[in-house]
Amino acid sequence: MTAAVGTYATGKVFTHHFDQGGTMLDFDPAQFRDVFRRESEKGKALVAGRRLPDKRSLDREVPGPDTTRYKVLLEQKKALLASVRALRDEVATLRKQGEHNNQEEKCM
Repeated sequence: MTAAVGTYATGKVFTHHFDQGGTMLDFDPAQFRDVFRRESEKGKALVAGRRLPDKRSLDREVPGPDTTRYKVLLEQKKALLASVRALRDEVATLRKQGEHNNQEEKCM
């Protein structure tokens, strides 16, 4: 039950953050403590009222009522990953330039 509540609350916190235009790069957990606590209480109430699904129903993939939001979030994730990769490459290039400059200084 604790894992389900934590997962629910964490998802709600990130949904709230992303809805406000936030990204993974500017997420500050301290700002969302109250939201997490509030959503945890909601999650506890939801989990307490749930039964486990029938095993047969887990075998069938049923699309959600609105997949548009999912697709938007997926595209945002892809864009974020591309940005992270570009930044990683830029950092590697800058490090190489720094190493090259240091070697030139040693030779002088």
